[in-house]
Amino acid sequence: MYRNLLIIVAGCSILLGIFFISFNGTARGRADYAWVNGAEPETLDVTFMTGQPEGEIAFAIFEGLTVYHPKTLEPMPGVAKSWEQKDLTFTFHLRPDAWWVKKGEIYTVDGMKQNVTAHDFVYAWQRQCWPETGSQYSFLLDYIVGIEEFKTATAEQWKQVIDRLAKEGKPAPSKLSELEEKIRKEVEEFRSRLWNDKVGIKTPDDLTLEVTLKSFVPYFIQLTNFYPLFPLPRQAIAQYGNQWTMPDNIVTNGPYMLEDWRFNSFIRLKKNPFYWETEKHTTARIAELKTIEKRSRSEENELKLLESLGSFEKRGLVTLDALAIEQEDIALNLYVNGDVDKIRRVIPQVVGEVLRENKLHPIPHLHHEVEPAIYYYDVNLELPVFKSPETGRKIRQALALAIDRKRLIREVSRAEQSPAYSMVADLMLGYNAEPRFGTGDLAKDIAEAKKLLEEVKAEGVTLPTLRILYNTLEAHKSIAAFIQDQWKQNLGIDAKLENQEWQVYLNSRRTGQFDLARAGWIPDYSDPNTFLELFTCDDLESDKNPARLDQPIIYNQQNHSKYHNPHYNRIVLQYSARMLDYLSTPEKRKQIIEDVKSWPAYQQAIEGKVRKTGTTSIADLEKNMDEFGKLTSPEEQLQKSLAIRMLLLEIAEQMLMWDVPVIPIYHYTSSELWPPELEGIASNEREVHPPKYLRWKGDKRPAGSRYDAFPRFWPKYVPKEKEVVTEK
Repeated sequence: MYRNLLIIVAGCSILLGIFFISFNGTARGRADYAWVNGAEPETLDVTFMTGQPEGEIAFAIFEGLTVYHPKTLEPMPGVAKSWEQKDLTFTFHLRPDAWWVKKGEIYTVDGMKQNVTAHDFVYAWQRQCWPETGSQYSFLLDYIVGIEEFKTATAEQWKQVIDRLAKEGKPAPSKLSELEEKIRKEVEEFRSRLWNDKVGIKTPDDLTLEVTLKSFVPYFIQLTNFYPLFPLPRQAIAQYGNQWTMPDNIVTNGPYMLEDWRFNSFIRLKKNPFYWETEKHTTARIAELKTIEKRSRSEENELKLLESLGSFEKRGLVTLDALAIEQEDIALNLYVNGDVDKIRRVIPQVVGEVLRENKLHPIPHLHHEVEPAIYYYDVNLELPVFKSPETGRKIRQALALAIDRKRLIREVSRAEQSPAYSMVADLMLGYNAEPRFGTGDLAKDIAEAKKLLEEVKAEGVTLPTLRILYNTLEAHKSIAAFIQDQWKQNLGIDAKLENQEWQVYLNSRRTGQFDLARAGWIPDYSDPNTFLELFTCDDLESDKNPARLDQPIIYNQQNHSKYHNPHYNRIVLQYSARMLDYLSTPEKRKQIIEDVKSWPAYQQAIEGKVRKTGTTSIADLEKNMDEFGKLTSPEEQLQKSLAIRMLLLEIAEQMLMWDVPVIPIYHYTSSELWPPELEGIASNEREVHPPKYLRWKGDKRPAGSRYDAFPRFWPKYVPKEKEVVTEK
């Protein structure tokens, strides 16, 4: 173990030297806080973001209606100073002093200072829905009245425009501004009229935003602090177009501003002097919260946070550096040497030993937690070998069964992850998360996988060499190599590895240029739907309405496998989204049961699937349906509807795992490193750490290396250019 660590340290010396010649070659000096952000961000435009490297920057330079509590992730006031709910309508009251800023000054248009208004949210949410935008997260808005109808109608109009231009021999536009003025105005007027008539988003005045949902969504407020729902600076985008996020053009509203951006090196952020959370505001908010006799849990958590951290104006860090470093061994050495203050994970070569040592002698820098996130492989269902409903499913199921996940975790990933035999992790309250495929006995599972392949071969199917796509990271390469070997040894299936850098990899997944692709999903909110909705599409009624068979399927933007199951779609997008409506009459309740039972694989995957409780999900569903019909209290009906919803989502996941459009590998753990002197940061289920809350104890960053904090892992020999640290 020690020899491996010495090789890691010594092997990084040259790379570290090269990095610091570049990194410290500027005159800007060391930031108050620096973290390893992984790959170079694909974009700083929140409409197009999908990954963690982009998200960490977004939470610093932009702000939504609410912000995350750093520990509980509860929504706290952001641009919205308050909000209330009446029935299905949320009313948000915005701050008059939430300013847009550009290059260190309040952003002005025609000499007028621009604060964030309700219209900026409306514009941003509309932009998510425009067909030419191609947003990967517009589905999060589908809970709002009229959004789905808006997206469908605008997509149809956009198609008509493209068809008309094609007949005239003109190229298809990629954005609205490319259209000639007359056609552009037609499109804009149509969209404006449709939005005003159909969509449940209203702006009674500049500082009031009203949002009406189609049905009860328990996690909607959680979505308002997620970057796809952030506001956008309309005037700046109109002026600069796609270049609006460049350092000289970007306009933001978060606690930090973009000061410098060196491609593939670093992003420097600087404290926003015009951010609304001043000392005066914080003092007033603390006083206000203390006057509330019966504070809610959220209000109590907010009070404790403000009292412990003080205001952003007074104690917030001045400069932050996000480093574009993908090599995890370099990241670890930067942390231990004291050059960065947070890394997302300890490298596999070290993490197992570190975790074992931590149990004996706690390491205060290590923050190891179980997460509800999932590491999995997308399977391209449009590939000929996977496309057949029956033989393709058997091949996919065989691939999923023939992986020794426990050995992979023990020997490769090494961070005490849990083997995944489902998509939804067991941290979702109220959800029965248990294995959806496999027996738990590897020998039996491999035998079943071989049997499935023999059946496929008997049908005359020839198995090609499969390509496993992954983005640049040594950990992904090691996992892919392990799975490649497992499939060869256990099934005789050949696979080859294909590595791409972050931006290229993302594009390959979106465009279906893969056989199998490494993927990961961190939940956007605390509900099973955050996993299950990924694999839906809008072709809800194709099996019942032949008229729709000729219409193209529009997949969820994250459904890279192109999974299509109308029964699954109806459960996730219709029944669970409007549960009370669908439970309102005996006829509707019967419709749900009949729909589940009409799924072709119902007998094998649902009726015969006995859970750990000794019952089946369908039996429990029918029992709860009967109980719902006897309730008269609205409160009791609501609670029972939530229980029925969870059972339906469980059934949907059973469908998903029977069809195997994705192969779950493991549920994550986090093994982040940050120093004990850093306040306002905590382990949480999404690895989200809002920068506005970061503080150093004593308001001063501790200097020096951190070798002494890891005495068993760094003996007295360290890189030559560093001071020798002797063991105590």
